[in-house]
Amino acid sequence: MTAKKTRPAGNDKPVLDPGRKRRAAAVHSDSSIASCAASESFMKASYGDEYDFVESVKVLNDRVKRVQSGDMSGIEEMLVGQAHALQQVFVAQMRRASNQEHLKQYQAHMNLGLKAQAQCRTTIQALTELKYPRQVVIAKQANVAHGYQQVNNGVPAPAAENVLAQNELLEVNDGSQTMDTGAAARTGRKDKEVETLDTIDRGQDSAGQGHIE
Repeated sequence: MTAKKTRPAGNDKPVLDPGRKRRAAAVHSDSSIASCAASESFMKASYGDEYDFVESVKVLNDRVKRVQSGDMSGIEEMLVGQAHALQQVFVAQMRRASNQEHLKQYQAHMNLGLKAQAQCRTTIQALTELKYPRQVVIAKQANVAHGYQQVNNGVPAPAAENVLAQNELLEVNDGSQTMDTGAAARTGRKDKEVETLDTIDRGQDSAGQGHIE
């Protein structure tokens, strides 16, 4: 079934129906097709007529479905291959730099080689994180002590017990008396001298001593 084309008056260009425009937009925005279109020229330069665009899109769609289902083996293979290719670029640029006689060419090859080496390291790091993801541990509080320990997380200690204990220390004999909390009185100078005691009964008791009051 072919799409219907309409020719408006005064215009020789065919106009597509809305359904075909929708399908064309879906094809152009497809991620697999866009990726294969971006790499098509490079793939043809490497593989020539053996490269097939449609089959490449099908293969990429299969890999996308595997990743969506949780199978990351294809991504791991890709990262390993990229790291290996970047390592080869690094070695090739280092060898070319060693054969240069002028400083400008030497620096150019060295810079390219070191960039490839940095990208290789980044690729290996991404592969490691994919293979062995980091585990995040969230701990609210860690209390280490020898013996008994009480931990109050966010609950303040009641202050009423401290107030009652302080009041009990100030009370004596079931609250009938209260300890004097005022300042100590200073020593006065009144009645400083002590008068001589009078002898009332000089009679001898059984111990041979008189009663003195």
